[in-house]
Amino acid sequence: MGVIYDNRVSIAFDLYGCPQACKHCWLGPQKKGNISFNEALLEFDAIKKFQEKERFHDADIEYLGIDYREPHFGDNYKVEYAVVDEINGTKFDIDHDFQLVSLWRIAKDRSYPAWCKERGIDGAQLKVFGGKDATKHFLGRATAYEETMQRAKTLIEHGMLQRFQIYLNRVGVDSLNSFFG
Repeated sequence: MGVIYDNRVSIAFDLYGCPQACKHCWLGPQKKGNISFNEALLEFDAIKKFQEKERFHDADIEYLGIDYREPHFGDNYKVEYAVVDEINGTKFDIDHDFQLVSLWRIAKDRSYPAWCKERGIDGAQLKVFGGKDATKHFLGRATAYEETMQRAKTLIEHGMLQRFQIYLNRVGVDSLNSFFG
């Protein structure tokens, strides 16, 4: 029988998929899950009650996640995250620790960066694959590089640090200097 580290289990539902459809994503281009927020809450509660009764591996289910790929993506994200924070008995811990933000939402929702700051997120991860052409290729949009740089500026305007995650590969390594230049 396997051992569960610290005997703590998290359950995550990918309710909203991801708007990015990046070529590098190993999960594929699914756009939306087949379960609603309320259904996920009911399912999480049922799984948690079952585990409390059966005690498989003597593990405790202690965390609910609703956004496996793209954080804060659902239309009602502020309300849903308040509910999830209450269920988890935590306040913003995952967001703060991993500094994950919705790159899609930064471009679409002016109130979003301030909401992130309220959650304690003081920086965010942005991904590039080298220079303009490599980033365009892997993110699958002609303006992907420019969008990433604009999002970096938006983060700076809101007092948030940007952390660039650079994916090195044969396609992008030759153009990496243009990113730093």
